[in-house]
Amino acid sequence: MWKRLKGFALWGFKPYFAHRAEPYLTTNIFGVRVPYDGRDPRVFHSQNYVVTESYLLDGLELNWDLPHDDSSSDRVHSDGWRAEFADRIYQVQHNRFERQGFMTARSEHNVKGPPYFTYDTIFSDGYPWNTVTPRGDYSPDHAAVATKAAFGLWALWDTYYTDILYDAVIELFNPDRGFYEGLYETGGGHIEIQTANNNGILLASLLHKVQGRILTPGRGGSEVWYTSFRDRDIRIVRKLPDPPQKADWLPAYRHPAQLEETQ
Repeated sequence: MWKRLKGFALWGFKPYFAHRAEPYLTTNIFGVRVPYDGRDPRVFHSQNYVVTESYLLDGLELNWDLPHDDSSSDRVHSDGWRAEFADRIYQVQHNRFERQGFMTARSEHNVKGPPYFTYDTIFSDGYPWNTVTPRGDYSPDHAAVATKAAFGLWALWDTYYTDILYDAVIELFNPDRGFYEGLYETGGGHIEIQTANNNGILLASLLHKVQGRILTPGRGGSEVWYTSFRDRDIRIVRKLPDPPQKADWLPAYRHPAQLEETQ
């Protein structure tokens, strides 16, 4: 969701409330306070899964920065709570490897055959390391090191653990079809299916490894999001609002430590 709201911000909208971390709670897993959506799914009729992918995409594409912020460095992030939570998502998976020996890079992924798709989570439905189907059925046999998550973690965190993840998945490919979805956590081999989602995130990870943040400022008089319409002022034609400025986002931001004091 956070990546989508930043997309709307790049189009000029100002999603103040959607950008806030609240409402959220944390659960302690291997010494890491892992954030999760605090709304009760019995009331809102919607499940919430803590996975790696959304944090990866924000880091790969925007460096965990606010929309339209082109000045932050690789080490300083203007969207501070997002960067902090991403670090926790990395660290808890690293800690699981060190304490239990399980290579861990968890994200939703497809599987070959029923149930065809699983949410392979860090936390969901009150349980850490919970692997469930879209119907909510427990499916531990489908827990896996997701190739896209392994590559994304390797691209964003330069550690010995991300090198281990990279080595585990680098040969999981078919030369004609691309990389497989992942490596089963319990030792059942690889997931014998390729998807555009998996290979797309993998390519984004490699691009980030080469150039850093993917969404870069437009140059040569063109706007990166509107290149095909460079000769038309579509912001006026479509009646889009003016792009939000950094100051527009700051009132909605508090450091995670401040937020957690209220939990």
